[in-house]
Amino acid sequence: MILIKNYSKSDLLLTIDRELNHVVGFKDSMKLFKEILGGYNALGTYVDHNAVLKGIQSKVKSKIGSNFDLLSAIEMGVNNVASVLPELRKQVSTSSTKTYDGETITFKERGILDTISAINFFNRYTNMVLDILLTQGYDEKADVKSLLNKVDFAFFNDTANYYSTLLTRFSEGWKVVLEAIDNLSDEQVDDLSEGIIAEAEGKEAVSVRQGLAPHELNPVFWFRLWKMRRDVSTIQVSQEQIELMAMKIARLNNKRSGTEDPALDRQIETYENEILKKRAKIEAIMGKYNG
Repeated sequence: MILIKNYSKSDLLLTIDRELNHVVGFKDSMKLFKEILGGYNALGTYVDHNAVLKGIQSKVKSKIGSNFDLLSAIEMGVNNVASVLPELRKQVSTSSTKTYDGETITFKERGILDTISAINFFNRYTNMVLDILLTQGYDEKADVKSLLNKVDFAFFNDTANYYSTLLTRFSEGWKVVLEAIDNLSDEQVDDLSEGIIAEAEGKEAVSVRQGLAPHELNPVFWFRLWKMRRDVSTIQVSQEQIELMAMKIARLNNKRSGTEDPALDRQIETYENEILKKRAKIEAIMGKYNG
């Protein structure tokens, strides 16, 4: 089930661009970790300080490999997602479909939307993980509950298993994700045809959700996004989160080198307050469309 109504191609392309912008921001941040902080060791020790992050890392090691820690797995996942999104954009851009609607959507189109929805989740959770580690790297006494608002704190705790699943999936390689979409049928989605095609060609012909933790995919994600598609807050928050992360890396580097920058501290505080305000606005809008 996916709830989507009259979602235009142009809006879908903007959604992909926003997620790609966020992922590119992550790539830049991971690069800064290595260049400024000398690698992930400066932050990796704080993973063990948090039961949720420690649990995710444990699953990463068991699924991907014991030589992978959480941050190296995130780096691999981010790089692969950064390769997937331009290919999805190309598919959407060259498609003859002008409007995506639950009444006319095909299995392949649904697969693209499900993948973008999963990437949106991946980006949101990854941002929280990196922000928590950067903040605790600067202030070891910082408590996770004080860093996140009530909604984000519940999200962080309640969806860790899903994040572990996506991290594993996206670490398998970007071509694996695209192949899952390519294997989908171009038939229009309906319950009868879904059963017939799945029986004849296998579940991989009708859904990518097997590899994207189907129980967690939000069926009202696209409906909410359609309602919010003209709200600039969603775009502003994404960009400000990227800029804030770079500032926190610089602040942590200042601490390591024994220097202080009060202006940077004030700027970080200003950004955090603005992001909280806009997140509250987004959540208030989304709360109206809980399906």
